[in-house]
Amino acid sequence: MLRYAASSKTLDLHAPDGQICVRLILGAQGAQVEISAASLAVRTDGDIGLRCQRFEVDAERGVDLRTGGDLTLTAGKALTTEGFEQRLVARRGDFTIIANDDVQLDGERILLNSPRPTLHR
Repeated sequence: MLRYAASSKTLDLHAPDGQICVRLILGAQGAQVEISAASLAVRTDGDIGLRCQRFEVDAERGVDLRTGGDLTLTAGKALTTEGFEQRLVARRGDFTIIANDDVQLDGERILLNSPRPTLHR
């Protein structure tokens, strides 16, 4: 069902149960689109481009990025990764770290070319 409220310049698309699935809001700052769905899939044979001030993803169970080609992450300022554990794996080929300044490595044990020790409890 499609509903239009002229006073608020809002266009709502409702599901058969009455819930709003798509809301288009025309305001002073431009158009806003809100989508509420059980799942959302986007498929294209071409490129997808997103341009915005800030991009945020909040996923409860995980995020997977896969490509058959290269993956490049570029930040104009600091790039920070944080996790309970972290693994960097090069299945084939080199692993290269390049820094203009110091490289700092701090850990309880630094194992270089060593098998992982058996931890005694």
